[in-house]
Amino acid sequence: MPQCSATKLALSEDLPGRFGTDVHVARRAVPAYCRRCARVDWRQEFRTKTDYFIIDQGASHEAHIPAESYLLPRRGCAFASGIRTIKTFRPFQQRRKITIFGSGQTRQVDSISHEDVAKSVPGESPLAVIEKLPGVNFQSSDALGAYEWSTRLTIRGFNQNQLGFTLDDVPLGDMSYANYNGLHISRAISSENIGRVTLSQGTGALDTASTSNLGGTVQFYSADPADKLTFTGAQTIGSDSARRTFVGFDTGLIGTTKAAFSFTDERADKWRGSGSRKQQQFNSKLVSNFGENRLSAFVNYSDRKEADDQDMSKEMLARLGWKWDNYALSDWQSTINSAKGIWTKGETSMDDAYGCSSGLRKDTLAGATFDAKANDNLNWKTTVYHHHDRGAGTWCTPYTASSATVPVAMRTTEYQISRSGVMSALT
Repeated sequence: MPQCSATKLALSEDLPGRFGTDVHVARRAVPAYCRRCARVDWRQEFRTKTDYFIIDQGASHEAHIPAESYLLPRRGCAFASGIRTIKTFRPFQQRRKITIFGSGQTRQVDSISHEDVAKSVPGESPLAVIEKLPGVNFQSSDALGAYEWSTRLTIRGFNQNQLGFTLDDVPLGDMSYANYNGLHISRAISSENIGRVTLSQGTGALDTASTSNLGGTVQFYSADPADKLTFTGAQTIGSDSARRTFVGFDTGLIGTTKAAFSFTDERADKWRGSGSRKQQQFNSKLVSNFGENRLSAFVNYSDRKEADDQDMSKEMLARLGWKWDNYALSDWQSTINSAKGIWTKGETSMDDAYGCSSGLRKDTLAGATFDAKANDNLNWKTTVYHHHDRGAGTWCTPYTASSATVPVAMRTTEYQISRSGVMSALT
């Protein structure tokens, strides 16, 4: 058998610089000598920028290699044949975290923590926060990303109606405007109360409560109440008379139970055209622990009123300008004139602008989850929820006359959802 020696690379000097500071493969760096392969030429290996192998010594080498020692042999080293674990890293390249979950399933999972959400502007949509993740694109016409008609989310090319969304395991549908089986996250919970967001790219797991998660799943989890008595608040002020106030109160632990309550009030004028958007939210959550069992419940309420933006094409932007919008409520005469074909502001069609365009939504979302540990190998988790929604979308259509003297009519789209569900799983 050939006799050789290979010096262990010092973890504090070589590995972090080449693989990143998160590489920790040994408790301490010590010299190690292998007598089962040819001499390793480290300098030549580094210059080629090829794969490096961090090898955990196997049981067959315990006799002559210390337990804390690791080797980086060159490619094709016979020593690797007796190794128990081999991890491959490519230098000068950022590696992504791979999370394994479910039974025999792997997904690329990225997470946004509560700290990440807290660093954003108070009230900013969590969808805008996850945009920094690979493959995610988010667009909205308002500053905070809460105007549902304009929001667009794609993940690796999959549209929003091909994605699944949940809040504390409660299904939110595809969060598109006027969907039939959910609501947008901006109405479901205040951004300050979000504990973390998990993005699973690729087809969602079977245990995800969604019928549209072909292209991925975005799972929102509300933050647990604090263990100590806590008061929180945030104030946002911006242009276009924008203001947003958030106040929160955590009871702290009372025995094994704790609760949190918050209220949010926001208002902002549109940055183009006339009209404003207003929303008030109330969020509450309770968590109680019974030994190794856990009960959590939440009740959230939202009341939102918003004036709509006009959809603009490239041709309209060039002809009417980027601040063009629907007719103001106070400009009733322009709405009437447009229906008669009288245009004085650059319009060439009745579809260039509408009057009385707005949206109204009131939502109540409640859910409770009981997570019980039956024994050391079996967990039982059950979630029940209820969602009630009422709302309307309005606009003055120039295609239907109210009378011989009024060439427009108020058109409304009525929204109503009342859905409940139960999900239970043994794992």
